[in-house]
Amino acid sequence: MLSVTFNNNFSYHNVKTLHNLDIIFWNANGIRNRSADLRNFVEEHSPEIFLIQETKLRPEFNFNIPNYDIYRTDRILQNNPHALGGGTAVLIKKSIPHQHIPTPKFHFVVATTISLNLVNKDPFTITSIYIPPYAVPTLFTIVLETLIQLGPNPIICGDFNAQHQIWGSAINTTRGKELVRFAQAVGIEILAPPLPN
Repeated sequence: MLSVTFNNNFSYHNVKTLHNLDIIFWNANGIRNRSADLRNFVEEHSPEIFLIQETKLRPEFNFNIPNYDIYRTDRILQNNPHALGGGTAVLIKKSIPHQHIPTPKFHFVVATTISLNLVNKDPFTITSIYIPPYAVPTLFTIVLETLIQLGPNPIICGDFNAQHQIWGSAINTTRGKELVRFAQAVGIEILAPPLPN
């Protein structure tokens, strides 16, 4: 896994190269004020798939990048002071055969999923997920179970707000311990940046 800080304030993570696809994920902490950074990065590095968390976009805000299809799940204000945060997006090159999978609405957790069926490759799904720090730290595994069942060979990337010493955090939070337990129970691999940021 590659973790890089770009322009001192644009930190992203390259999950891995899978089927010759560069898959990047990034916690934007708001796209509107950082869209120029994002556009410059995409233009320079041209990743096939770019997953974004904490977009903080509202449905009325149009956002596009040339040569990419963009799928979003925006947080909508529903008498919840936290709802202005969150939001996820998946950017994928238009040239890559894919399909958007509508993601169920979850309480607090936000996710956006696509499926890919590449020639001579096993099909897989990829999800951008954001779990805010105020969400119940033990219930998110129900969401993960749902996302895993959306299609074969799932990849789920994002900001889980889960800390654990296994991936370099100084402490083990309840959500971090629950994520480790869940991963071991269902046999999934957790890839994390080499250092917490």
